[in-house]
Amino acid sequence: MRKISMFVIALFAFVACSKEGAKNEPSIIICPGFDCTCDPFIATYQWDSKVVLVRGFANPACNFVPFYLNQDSTEFTLPAGYTYDKFISEATLVNRVSLCGDTGTKK
Repeated sequence: MRKISMFVIALFAFVACSKEGAKNEPSIIICPGFDCTCDPFIATYQWDSKVVLVRGFANPACNFVPFYLNQDSTEFTLPAGYTYDKFISEATLVNRVSLCGDTGTKK
């Protein structure tokens, strides 16, 4: 059931997005379902011989609990006692996609 729920949420997020101002800024994708104040993103990392997707927020003023998925789009949890900061320091960023602006940026 959880897999179906995540698939439906992801499907709505991607279907709800539309290119706006395509003549002036073709790379900007506006997703009306997201509050862009916290700059939500999805990042792909290589970590411990695994591909891990992380859903989070780039704005340091926003508190969040990162959501992890493995390459099969199933929920992934870090080992007990493992923090997001430790994960970020050990993982290699492959790609980061902002849900409110520039896409495919490696930061």
